[in-house]
Amino acid sequence: MTTEQPLEIDLLLAQRLAAGVDPIVHAYRSGDHQDTDAKALAAPEVLQALMPARDVQSITDLPTPEQVDGHLAALSEVLCRTRARFTAALHHPLYIVPPMAERLGASVSVRLQWLLLCWISEATWQALHSTDAGMQAPLTDTEADLLRPLAARQRFLVLAEAFRGDRPTGQRGPQDDADRVFGTQSTHLFLARAAQARWEWTGILHRHQSHPLLAAATSSQLEAELDQLLFDHPGSGPPLSVSSNRLRQRQRGNDPVGYSADDDQTITALVEHHLLPRYRWGAARRSSWALTRYPRWAKTITTIIFVLCAVVVGLIGASALWPTLFGHSTLGTAAALVCLTYLTGAVGVTVHGRSWAWPWLLRVPAAAAIGLFMVTTMHPSWWHAAFRQAGMSLPPDAPPPPVQPQWVALGFAVAALAYLIVNARNTGLSTSAALGRAIGVWALAALHALFVALCGIAWAVPVFSEDGTMFRAAWTDYPQAALVCLAQAGSWCLAAGVFSQMLWDGRPLTAPLTHTHWRDER
Repeated sequence: MTTEQPLEIDLLLAQRLAAGVDPIVHAYRSGDHQDTDAKALAAPEVLQALMPARDVQSITDLPTPEQVDGHLAALSEVLCRTRARFTAALHHPLYIVPPMAERLGASVSVRLQWLLLCWISEATWQALHSTDAGMQAPLTDTEADLLRPLAARQRFLVLAEAFRGDRPTGQRGPQDDADRVFGTQSTHLFLARAAQARWEWTGILHRHQSHPLLAAATSSQLEAELDQLLFDHPGSGPPLSVSSNRLRQRQRGNDPVGYSADDDQTITALVEHHLLPRYRWGAARRSSWALTRYPRWAKTITTIIFVLCAVVVGLIGASALWPTLFGHSTLGTAAALVCLTYLTGAVGVTVHGRSWAWPWLLRVPAAAAIGLFMVTTMHPSWWHAAFRQAGMSLPPDAPPPPVQPQWVALGFAVAALAYLIVNARNTGLSTSAALGRAIGVWALAALHALFVALCGIAWAVPVFSEDGTMFRAAWTDYPQAALVCLAQAGSWCLAAGVFSQMLWDGRPLTAPLTHTHWRDER
């Protein structure tokens, strides 16, 4: 998988196994082991142990699950006879294809290649967890611990191939043999092993820094691996479903529809544990829509929210030229629409559940509200500076500020962006990825902070702040100064929303608005 593959090997299988963290898991091996791996797997006894896999594709005389278990045990015993043979099956299982084609005197179909991989991955997995001396992996305890993640990865990628939909429509492939790969009428065994393989590999990636082979992976390699685990088509497409319903859809050539409870739990864990902390907002949004029971309605509500946000931003900008519209304060109308926007979002979360709320960063408005409480208790001098510049007569109770209010607002905004960039870089992202994703999260957080500040200074500040009545009188009469005050309050709320992350017990700004989980946080 680390070099160009022989023509006999299926390209998609090879690409899948060679993507993500594959280069890292070979790094501990000194020298080039590809030739020795190919020779080890070409041994006649290895080929003979795999020959019964051909019978799985037969229409009649299918082996029973018990017979397949016996074949897997025999294959494990053959692979475990030498260390070179066992490690070759772990690192380059597809190298079995050319010698098998030579033995059969014909090309090895994609279906048979997949069957061979299923048997090899299952045999190596069982050997690493066996207590039978004859079937134990010929490795030291240290080597076994080191290679267990590699075996889990290979097992998941191979079994998950039957659920993926990126092969040409109508092509017979792994999905057509999933019901018989472990014996006649063994669909339940295949589904159970596929689900277990996904949970095993998911758990390992959750704690990848604890494994020597995976700890050295770059952020891009790890994210490519996560994409293979999370999405049907890595880099695009819907989330991957590993369920009986998805298998039936694949066998009929249909597009994926619906997700099982196990799919939901796995996707949720991956999004919250990996995508959101790395600021992968777009991928989280794609997963969010897919998990909702009514994806079309979820997209409709999302579109409504985007339209309302655009109208609010437009009204805020227009208030500098038209302080009032149709006899009402322009900024007051914008504040009312903000409330409608958040109410629409609350309806969306109520109807579609927590997954729909992932892309909205709801921790930011919650934390920004704390910053708003502080704004209401501040001395009126914070807004005096803006209105005094506009020519409003104010009590001369304090000297002019050392820095103009608009520069203070800019300073808070830049500090919040710098914090997000540093936070993104500390997750291991490259400079360009950290900048792009941090700016995206900052823009959404800034919008939240601006909306919270708008509602607060339109309604709360005039009621709860000192000199509130004077502020209310100036709110419409001095629109440009009012925008400066809004920028001040918004930047303060943005800083409060972003920097309060340090108080959240290690949770990122993008984490869902909840603290409790009922799963093992290993």
